[in-house]
Amino acid sequence: MKFSNIISLIFIVVLALLDNATSDDCIKRYGKCSKSNSNCCEPAQCYFSFNQCF
Repeated sequence: MKFSNIISLIFIVVLALLDNATSDDCIKRYGKCSKSNSNCCEPAQCYFSFNQCF
């Protein structure tokens, strides 16, 4: 396996883990932005470029 393939694989796995961590309910500090889920941040608190609240 090439080094770049290994890096890509690690990146995909990390993204999948992060997505699973916030899929069920949002954590207010680092949760994904959402208008529909009350556990998520208010849209005004969101940085939409990252889809995260801080």
